[in-house]
Amino acid sequence: MQVRIIGGEKLVAPVAQALTKQGAAVTTTADFSGTLAPETTLVWLPNPLDPVGDLVADLVALVDRSPAPKRIVMHGVPGTADDASPEQVGAWFQTAGTSLVMEHLYAVKMIDELEYPYVIVRTPPVTGRGGNVKGEGEPIQQATVGQEETVALITTAVTTEQYVNQSVGLG
Repeated sequence: MQVRIIGGEKLVAPVAQALTKQGAAVTTTADFSGTLAPETTLVWLPNPLDPVGDLVADLVALVDRSPAPKRIVMHGVPGTADDASPEQVGAWFQTAGTSLVMEHLYAVKMIDELEYPYVIVRTPPVTGRGGNVKGEGEPIQQATVGQEETVALITTAVTTEQYVNQSVGLG
C-alpha cells in the first residue's frame, strides 16, 4: 500500500510510523508538490488553523496532475458535520469558530466534489486523552482528544473500508 502524508502538523510522524508498522510504503511531505504514484492513498494532516480553504486548491491540483488516488483522508475540525457549534469550535481552538468551521467545510466539500473515495476525520485539539468515535451528527463534547486515539482512527481510515465516503469524529 502506497501512502503519501502531507502536512506540517504534529500528527504526521506518528501516523507515518503507525502506517509503516502495518506495511505501508509511506512518504511524507510538507506541501502538495510533485505527483502521486498510482494507487496512492493521500493523507492530508493540516494544522487546524492553517487556511485549509485555500490549501485545498493545492490538493485538487495535485490530484488533477496525478493518477487517481486510491483514497483521500483529511484531518479536520468538528462543526462540519452538525457535531459541534461554531462557538464550541472557537473555544476549543481559541479562534473565530465560524470562520474556522467554514474554512474546513469548504475543504471537505472540495474533496467530496473530486468524487474519489475519501474519509474526513474530525477532532477537537489533539492535546488531551481518550476520545470515542462519532458518526456525522453525533455531538462531540470533549474539548480535547488523545494523540493515540486520533492516530488509530486515521490509520483505520487509511487501511480499511470501514469509513469510506464518511466524515467520522472523535470526541
